[in-house]
Amino acid sequence: MLALMLTMGLRTIEVSRANIEDIRTSGDATVLYVQGKGHIEKMRW
Repeated sequence: MLALMLTMGLRTIEVSRANIEDIRTSGDATVLYVQGKGHIEKMRW
């Protein structure tokens, strides 16, 4: 989890709010959708 936060620049609250359903595939890439500051949905590969 720490490696995920460091490599993707995620905040602690963004990681704690993430669910398994937030991991999706977009073409050939795996994308993690996180709800960031201000309730804006962000895409992180």
